[in-house]
Amino acid sequence: MLIQHTSSQELAQFGHGLFTFGLLYGLKDPETDQNHNQMIDLKEWFDRSNQIVQQHRIANLGEQTPQMIAAPSVRLIPISIAPGATK
Repeated sequence: MLIQHTSSQELAQFGHGLFTFGLLYGLKDPETDQNHNQMIDLKEWFDRSNQIVQQHRIANLGEQTPQMIAAPSVRLIPISIAPGATK
């Protein structure tokens, strides 16, 4: 599996890079659990993180386009219990 992005936006209000912010935010955000199975898999986590990056990036600083290259079976590996899960 490979996760990469082409450039980085380090923004003071996040305390670290925008992609890192998106990853951390994705672990706390109930919207990350896209299939509502109360688990966050790698694909859901990456997809939500990428959405956060696109929402918060500063356009005049350039593109920031994270990419995940992984086998389909790897994308479905659960990485966390979803926030608010009742199981």
